[in-house]
Amino acid sequence: MMNRKAPPPRERRRAAVKKAQAPERTRPHPLFGEIPLVEIACTDAAGREVRYLDYDRDYRPALPAGAVRGDVRRQHFCPMCHVPRYFYIDQEKVCVECHRPFVFSAKEQKYWYEDLQFHFDSVAIRCQECRRKQRTGRALNAGVARAKSRLAENPEDGGRALAVAEALVRLREHTGHGDLSEAIALARGVARSSATPANLRGEAMFWEGKAQTLLSRQDRAIPLFQSALEVLPFSKRGASLRAEADWYLSLQKPEPEN
Repeated sequence: MMNRKAPPPRERRRAAVKKAQAPERTRPHPLFGEIPLVEIACTDAAGREVRYLDYDRDYRPALPAGAVRGDVRRQHFCPMCHVPRYFYIDQEKVCVECHRPFVFSAKEQKYWYEDLQFHFDSVAIRCQECRRKQRTGRALNAGVARAKSRLAENPEDGGRALAVAEALVRLREHTGHGDLSEAIALARGVARSSATPANLRGEAMFWEGKAQTLLSRQDRAIPLFQSALEVLPFSKRGASLRAEADWYLSLQKPEPEN
C-alpha cells in the first residue's frame, strides 16, 4: 500500500487561508448559545445581487427557568449592532431617580421590544413608580400650559383663572413642583371679585386652602376650607370638593382620649 505524500507547505498554507476566509455559519452568544446564520440575497441600488449572512429568525434555543420566548420577527434592531432577543430574562437594575433596586421583567421587555417596537437601545432606567410619576408630571405640566393658554385668551374669566390655580395645585401635589404663590394669587383674585358667583367663590377658597395646606400653613387653610363648605354647591363637582375639604378638616381634629 502506497503512502500518500503530505501536501507541500505552500499548499497547506493556501488551504489554511481558504478555510479561514470561509464564512462562519454560527455565532456564539453567552445566553443564546451557537446562533445559526443564514445567507440572505438581495439587490442593491445598482441592481446587483448582494449576499450576506444574517441571524436565523427561526432559531429556538432552550429556555432557562423563568425566561419568556421572544418573537424575533417582531423585533426592531440593527443586526450589525445587536443580537436578536430569542428569549427574555429578568434584569436587575437600580433606578436613576430613587436609587432603589428594581426588576426589568422578562414580560415587560417583550412588551417593549415586540408590542411597542422599541429599539434595543431603549432600556428601563427608572422603576415603575418613578416612571408613573414622570408620566403624571408630563401630563400635569401639559395641563398647566393649556389652562394658562385659555386664561390668556380671556384674563377676566374667573373659571379659567381657577383652572390654572387647580392645575398648579395638582402639579405640586403629585410632583412637588408648581408655583403655589401663583395659585393663591389667582384664587384670591376670584374670591374677592364682586362679579364672582357663589359657586366659583367656594372653589376659589377651596383651592387657596389646598395650596396653603401644601405649604404647611394649616392655620390659614382651616378657615378657608370651612368657608368653602358654606358656599360650595351640591353638584357633582361641588360634592367632590366638599369631600376633599371635609377630609382635610378631619385630619386637624384631635385624637380622642382613651
